[in-house]
Amino acid sequence: RKKIESLEQQLKEVKKEAKTDELTDMLNKRALNAELEKQEEYFKRFKRTYSIIFFDIDHFKNVNDTYGHDVGDIVLKTVAEAIKRSINKCDYVIRYGGEEFLIILQNIKSIDDALQVAEKIRQRVEQTPIKLNNATIKKTVSIGVSVFPIHCHQAWECVKNADLALYKAKNDGRNRVVVFDKSLLPNTNRQ
Repeated sequence: RKKIESLEQQLKEVKKEAKTDELTDMLNKRALNAELEKQEEYFKRFKRTYSIIFFDIDHFKNVNDTYGHDVGDIVLKTVAEAIKRSINKCDYVIRYGGEEFLIILQNIKSIDDALQVAEKIRQRVEQTPIKLNNATIKKTVSIGVSVFPIHCHQAWECVKNADLALYKAKNDGRNRVVVFDKSLLPNTNRQ
């Protein structure tokens, strides 16, 4: 009996490790597909609103080029902690890849609710000192926001729309939050 419980526990740990980013202890992109599918069904069934917040660390490549990848890891961990302190425990935060992060923000009532959380994240990251051996640096993030069902009808459409808003934030000078609107779609997709 104890052997079976031990094997079951080991299997749970392996599954958790497969879905968790080792550096930040956040869900990874592999876990995103399952979460989006599950969340989409839930939100459609109960007619709930949710938001996708998609962002990346501004000029992150400069950190790696200037200080090295070990410092880049410190920056990623510090930013991840700032994100975790800015959201509710019921929200899902995913390290999407490299310096990109995605949040599935649950139980919001409006675009303004999502915008407030995104702005809170932006400010918290900007104000968080990142302590290195001989220096302290600060980083900023650019953020795109999309809200279901206002901006999209499917979860991956929300991710795409938040990504378009993220690139608008970057193109407009970085360190800002942009909410998706249809003008960001290529001309063939505007409806």
